[in-house]
Amino acid sequence: MAVCEMCGREDFLVNANVEGAVMTVCKVCAGYGKIVKREIGKGVRLPQRRINLVKTEVEEGLVSDFAVRLRRARGEMKQEDFSKKINEKESLVQKWENGSMAPRLSIARKLERILGVNLVEKVNNSKEDLDGLFKKSKSGEVTLGDMIKIRKRK
Repeated sequence: MAVCEMCGREDFLVNANVEGAVMTVCKVCAGYGKIVKREIGKGVRLPQRRINLVKTEVEEGLVSDFAVRLRRARGEMKQEDFSKKINEKESLVQKWENGSMAPRLSIARKLERILGVNLVEKVNNSKEDLDGLFKKSKSGEVTLGDMIKIRKRK
């Protein structure tokens, strides 16, 4: 059985036009709209997304001395003026410069363009690098529980 997109109920589903959007819903929720296609249930599987927990791609991350580089690049400009120039709150700029908070990568790239300083670097997180972090389950795969244990350790 599949899951209703409106209420989450596991039931046989139908495609229905609900307020202009065609959705896969249970028969109860189909009452809010008009049924447009046949029943989906036995033998018919809805496409599911697969999530890959371990990426073998080269990713980007902030440089280790981000706060120092940001302070130096700002130079003599006041934090208040700098925050207005980049359209961010002054308290955020203070936290970035103290090192108590790191900006999103998109903001770090914006700061790179404005200041002309490298703040983002490529980080290679291959599967082999991450194998030592996770204690694998009996099936050999990393489970959600393994991820939670890693988070608590850091």
